[in-house]
Amino acid sequence: MRRTQAIPRGLALLLACGLVAACAAMPGTSFMSSPPAAAPTTLVTASPAPASLGSLDPSAGATSPAAGVTPLRTGCDPCNLPAGTYETSGQWAFLPGLQVTVPTGWFSDEQDAGEFNLHPVGQPDDSVFFWKDLSATANDLPGTPLAGVSGTATGLVSWLTSNSDFNVTKPRPTMIGKVPMVMVDVRVSISAMTPKSADSDCPADPCVGFLRDMKHWDGPFAIARGDIARLYFGMIGPASDLHAFVVEIEGRGFDMPALDVFTERVGPILDSVVMPAVIVDY
Repeated sequence: MRRTQAIPRGLALLLACGLVAACAAMPGTSFMSSPPAAAPTTLVTASPAPASLGSLDPSAGATSPAAGVTPLRTGCDPCNLPAGTYETSGQWAFLPGLQVTVPTGWFSDEQDAGEFNLHPVGQPDDSVFFWKDLSATANDLPGTPLAGVSGTATGLVSWLTSNSDFNVTKPRPTMIGKVPMVMVDVRVSISAMTPKSADSDCPADPCVGFLRDMKHWDGPFAIARGDIARLYFGMIGPASDLHAFVVEIEGRGFDMPALDVFTERVGPILDSVVMPAVIVDY
C-alpha cells in the first residue's frame, strides 16, 4: 500500500530557513520535488518541543493538556511512545487536541495536518492511520477528485461499495471512542487495472488509488491486489462544521485472520480515542 503526503507550505518555509529542521522533519514521498531527509534509525522518546521553539506553536497560550496527558508534537520521525495518553499538539498538528492512549511497544513516524499514525515497535509496516476530509478519486496517478461523490462518511462508503475496482465487505456499524463509525474491508477486484502512468511506488499490478486528502497529500492512497485495507468512516465536529474522520488498519502480507488479530490488538487504542472539543483545520 502507499500514500503520498506534502509538507504544509508554512512549515516548508520554516524548514527552508532552518528554524525547525531539528525537530519537525516530516516524511516525504516520491511525489515531492526533492527527496526527504533520512529518518533516524534510533527511536526517540516523544517529548514537548524545546522552549526556544514555543513561539512556533500556534497553540501557545492555550489550555495545557490535562494532567497525565503528554503533548505529542508535530514532526515525529519517529517518536517512541511509552505507555500513556498522548495529545496531538504543535504547529500543523493532526486534529490538535486529539487524545489516544497506547500500551507499551508502539511508535509514530508521522503526526501532522495530513496524518497521524501508529505502528508496533519492530513492525513498521503494520499500521493504524488517522485521516480526515478525504475525497474519492479517479484511479489515476495524480488522484483526481471525483465530482459528484460526497466527502461524507455515507457518501464515501456508498461510492466504495459500488466501485467495480474493489471488493468491499458489507458495511458494519462500530465505534471509535465515542464516534459512530462504519467499517468496511476493501480489496482490489479481479477486473481492476493499474493506470498506464502509474509509478514504481506501487508494489504490485494492479495498484488502485482511490482516496486523497486534497489539502495535504500530493497523490492518492492506493492498494495493490492481495492487500486488505480495513477502513472506518465517521463524522466529527458540530453540525455547522462537520468533517469526515477516517481510520485505516493494514499490515504487510496480512490475510483476513491476521488482520482480525491485529485489529484486536489495536482495539483498546481505538476505544481510547477522544476527539478535541474544537476541530481545527489547517
